[in-house]
Amino acid sequence: MAQLALSAAVIIVTMVTLDWLESTRARLARARRRRREQLDRRPVMHPSEHAQALTQRRTAVKRRTI
Repeated sequence: MAQLALSAAVIIVTMVTLDWLESTRARLARARRRRREQLDRRPVMHPSEHAQALTQRRTAVKRRTI
């Protein structure tokens, strides 16, 4: 009888774990898809514009830390 209860417990834990793994995988896939869609919508910057934006961001950070 104890063996049967132990087997049932192992099966239940296995099923719950597999369900959790599947939902986590699906959630991560959705997040990746959303992130990729956001990146696709972003306007394409010329390299010089990108460098200028980075410089402005660094300057703003320096101002906050002083």
